[in-house]
Amino acid sequence: MKRSNLASRYRLMALLFVMGITLFGCGSDGDDETPAGLIGPAGGVVDGPNGESLSIPAGALATELTIRIATVDGPSGTQYETVLPAAFFIELLPAGTTLAKPAELRLPYSMDAALVLLTDDLEATCSGLRDESRMQAWTPSDGASPWSYLDSQVNEVDDVLTTLISTFGIYGPGLPCQEPNLGRPELNAPDELDFEVVRVGQTGQVQLVIGNTGTTNLDLESLDITLSANAFFLEEAFAATQVPPDGNTTVIINFNPGAAELYSGEARLVSNDPDQPQWTIALYGRGSEGGQASVNPDALDFGEVELGTSRDLSLNFTNIASSGSLSGLSAEVAVDGPFSLVDWNWPVVLAPSENLALSVRFTPTAAEYFSEDLILETDDPLQPRLEVGLEGTGTTE
Repeated sequence: MKRSNLASRYRLMALLFVMGITLFGCGSDGDDETPAGLIGPAGGVVDGPNGESLSIPAGALATELTIRIATVDGPSGTQYETVLPAAFFIELLPAGTTLAKPAELRLPYSMDAALVLLTDDLEATCSGLRDESRMQAWTPSDGASPWSYLDSQVNEVDDVLTTLISTFGIYGPGLPCQEPNLGRPELNAPDELDFEVVRVGQTGQVQLVIGNTGTTNLDLESLDITLSANAFFLEEAFAATQVPPDGNTTVIINFNPGAAELYSGEARLVSNDPDQPQWTIALYGRGSEGGQASVNPDALDFGEVELGTSRDLSLNFTNIASSGSLSGLSAEVAVDGPFSLVDWNWPVVLAPSENLALSVRFTPTAAEYFSEDLILETDDPLQPRLEVGLEGTGTTE
């Protein structure tokens, strides 16, 4: 369909809508105003002339304010031709009032009545027309989007549409539509990235994948990292990028901790997604003094031990870090086996550079070769598990 024909159909739609305005239960024909309602810090409800209402919660206003709901003409001009007209528009007065807490705005609305007026061609230009209805928050044209809409709930039984508003302006129920093939981009990115544990002085990397699940190109304008104490940084300087529909791009983010502690930051992405033009990604990571837990030697050979006797050998469990405590959580060998731990009182906590001497005993139960592993569990995130090989042979002489 050519644009001129489409515009003509929209103008016809506007005329049909005005002629069928009673389908929406709205009989106002001018700038009618209800009696003023005086609302204070305790909150209250203001009713409009056509069944609309504004419920203001306690704490939304600091002082008493006289509030009115007036019926007004909808936006006009060619920039609004791609939006189906609403049955009526209301203005919340005093204009520009800002609430500390969102208020609930209720408007009479009939989805069925709107759909009756649609031709097949016009319906094809509307995004999700039969699946959703959106409150129109009309604003002056900014070029790309002459209007914006708010998330809303539709009660199809009572023909009431409900949304939350924080600023007094012009509102009206309507159906957001687009010209054929106009489309919109849709950013798809995670809201957090966890680098887990990285040794102090080394660099860990995570791939940030940014996708476009919309129907037109997604323009990525900037990506900045903040609140990170310079621990998080981009692998390469970010350049403005365009992502096609169903496409994606990958950005490498680095983490280089300067101390054994927790780090957090934010990556802020700016794009042309109309619903989320600024997207924040939380960054997390932990620096660790790598190799904090050490055991020496890492194997004990008891040699030949006569049956009925035992042999003890020692090993050292050490916190080799220059800062930060180390916990030995558990130590295990096979139950009822020939190897046992001598006077181990675990768990233990070692200060930086502290060493703990430990003894392991071999008591052979048969004249044969034995081997198994001693398992040490620690709270070192880079070495949570240490293994010590144990071996020995039982003899009869």
